[in-house]
Amino acid sequence: MKDEDKAWTNWLDNFHSLYDSANYSSPLQSWMMRASHKLLERPFGTDD
Repeated sequence: MKDEDKAWTNWLDNFHSLYDSANYSSPLQSWMMRASHKLLERPFGTDD
């Protein structure tokens, strides 16, 4: 959009790398994120 906030659009464009560095940068953080995702996804099958 023409009048979008440049800082906001930059943040949106870079969110994936910010998320990865914030949540997967250390071995402990990475292990916790993966373990929590497994627990949350356990009730769902491969078709969900």
